[in-house]
Amino acid sequence: MGNFEEVLEKAYQESYLPFIEVLQSHPQIKVSLHYSGVLYDWLEKTHPDLLERVAKMVVLGQIEPLTGAYYEPILPFIPDSDKIGQIESFSLRLQERFGRRPRGMWLAERVWEPDLPKPLAQAGIDYTFIDDIHFKAAGLREEELLGYYLTEEEGYLLKLFPISRKLRYLIPFAPKVQEVIDYLRSLATPSGERLIVLGDDGEKFGLWPETYEWVYQNGWLNDFFTALEENRDWIRMWSSEEWMRENESLGRVYLPTSAYQEMAEWALPAKSIPLYEELITRFKNGGELEWFEGFLRGGFHRNFLVKYPEANLMHKRMLRVSEKIARLSDEHGGLLMDEAKRLLYQAQCNCAYWHGIFGGLYLPHLRRAVYNRLIEAELITDELSHTKAHWLDKEIADFDRDGNPEILIDSPVINLYLAPHRGGSLFELDCRKRGLNLLDVLTRREEGYHREIPSLKEEETQLETKSIHERIKTKEENLEECLIFDRYHRASLIDHFLPPQTTLREFSQLEYEELGDFISEPYAHTMNREGNSFSVVLVRTGKVKIQGVDLPLLLKKRLKLVEGEALVEIGYELLNLSSMPIEALFGFEFNLSPQIRGGEGPGESKDIDLLKMEDKESGLRVYFRLEQPGSLWQFPIFTVSQSEKGFERILQANNLFFHWHISFRPNELWKTNLTIEIANAYSF
Repeated sequence: MGNFEEVLEKAYQESYLPFIEVLQSHPQIKVSLHYSGVLYDWLEKTHPDLLERVAKMVVLGQIEPLTGAYYEPILPFIPDSDKIGQIESFSLRLQERFGRRPRGMWLAERVWEPDLPKPLAQAGIDYTFIDDIHFKAAGLREEELLGYYLTEEEGYLLKLFPISRKLRYLIPFAPKVQEVIDYLRSLATPSGERLIVLGDDGEKFGLWPETYEWVYQNGWLNDFFTALEENRDWIRMWSSEEWMRENESLGRVYLPTSAYQEMAEWALPAKSIPLYEELITRFKNGGELEWFEGFLRGGFHRNFLVKYPEANLMHKRMLRVSEKIARLSDEHGGLLMDEAKRLLYQAQCNCAYWHGIFGGLYLPHLRRAVYNRLIEAELITDELSHTKAHWLDKEIADFDRDGNPEILIDSPVINLYLAPHRGGSLFELDCRKRGLNLLDVLTRREEGYHREIPSLKEEETQLETKSIHERIKTKEENLEECLIFDRYHRASLIDHFLPPQTTLREFSQLEYEELGDFISEPYAHTMNREGNSFSVVLVRTGKVKIQGVDLPLLLKKRLKLVEGEALVEIGYELLNLSSMPIEALFGFEFNLSPQIRGGEGPGESKDIDLLKMEDKESGLRVYFRLEQPGSLWQFPIFTVSQSEKGFERILQANNLFFHWHISFRPNELWKTNLTIEIANAYSF
């Protein structure tokens, strides 16, 4: 969800279409095929002929269609009602197209938790596929995974087919097809039949780097299918349902929480990844990895929500919208609620909630798509819940589930979310009619793979086609210069006190001294309702270090919203509580979504009282008006992340730091005001 049209078209031309063409030329080869709902909808709109070809192959028994949750969520991340709703919606869609309701499903990212059999069975699912490492973690050995198993939750039964990791790496990356055939022969027995399953991303057949030439132009896939046909005296292709009709299960099993091995590594904290890799290397070098890999587990996939607070904020936003829809579903039916559910389901697409070898969370356009759907879905529910055109709702709740309350203010025009315990910061500001979170940014943090970057050169090449899990490559030079890691969460309304001589370069490179203790420490808060307006006052008595002495200072910031208006009024008051004068640069920073740009661009502006920023994609304009002219430092925030094509630099935020050189005596009060106005807030 949220991918660019040209990316989908490239995937179609280099992977989806040629795979079906080669498969169709080998009618004896059978596959189970799953298109995500996102891809299915796109194909139906742009290339319906491909789906017609697939439908004919389904009738001939060459393709077994698999369902799934419509928009490919990681199922344990979403409520059970949404699990069932997504699966049933997509199963019905496939039944209409292919004339049969699929009994099997593809489990997004093969993320498994033991309570999944119940909602899957309730959604009409009979079987699914998960990695062999899941079974090895339960103590089963390689030779015990040549079939399928039964599992259950509260009596709800589900059949599980193990996916061979060995085949995932051999196909299509074995230098010679015969290597795959030799491996299959090593599993064959004179009597009886054994089943081995390959299940993996279709994009590895053409879209992954260098694979189009390897798989199609050099003919690897055609040669592989030919080899299977030539060895049909001892290799037989089965559909899942055929195998289950003719073969009993291998028994009952209960699997622990798990994901495929690479994802389990990515879910670890960055500092733990080298230790895990060292452990794996020791066993691999000793020739013992095959025996013990099931017990060498990495991290738990839910910890992506700890590793990346931005993913957690999106996730909890999604849960909040899901709860609103669930509450209203009984009393409000019809097309509006159906649309709200569809938008919610789209926002549950897994890509933007984690990061591994693919960009995922690091790609701003994926996060933008999630927020867009969540904001639009919530707007539908809120309009159904309110009878007045103009309203303001407030809620104090532990939104991000960290044990501390946040302040959530909603209106038909904007949403505004504050974290009093994190420096009184502003972490979400939505233009609701546009479906935009203006503060959708990503903090710069250390990743386990960053240690590899200094040794790489631009466009470093590999001698052979490899899986993306084995490739190390960079798309540009000098990326190590961008490895700057933030000291705090890059939210907005973050309050700084700096030495007067601090420069823009020092501030942007995190080479400055922070004199105050206001960035991450808690603020007290009060809220007031005055007619058609609502205000939040955040207060902290902190310290500012002047000449080595901690001086007390009272900081108060007040945010005011008015019903029906797309603006926020912000007032600051600083009171010197010490017996000494305080001289410093005082300012507050905003970190805007990378698509929102403007002003004079990166650099320093003095005596500024108005700044215009614009979202080029939507045409939305944001005006910052300062009552007291000040200075502005503006600079981009880049991260360095890995993708299937290599390491790359990505713009994650545009930082605005409004500041003043203040010098005030004991008991002196300093004040300023700022207004943020969102223009074009109502048009789509």
